[in-house]
Amino acid sequence: MFSKNSYYTGMLYGLVAPAISFFVAELFRFDIPFGDKPYAIYLLAAVTNLFLLRHQAQSGRMKTAEGLMISLFFSACLFYIFKVRE
Repeated sequence: MFSKNSYYTGMLYGLVAPAISFFVAELFRFDIPFGDKPYAIYLLAAVTNLFLLRHQAQSGRMKTAEGLMISLFFSACLFYIFKVRE
């Protein structure tokens, strides 16, 4: 189920990497406001996922990269629903 090249592994990476970046951003109090709301922590999480996506795609693990894309898409949808529409 959790081989190196599977959708589940990609979705797990897509959840764990932003969680680590959130922890690091909170640890160092890293937050730069974009406009009138502080979105830098979310931008850092998305950039982390995009870096992992690029690495997995270049190494030939396309199922893992597709799992990362799925989690990145759902994260962006949740971000829009709960943060941007406020």
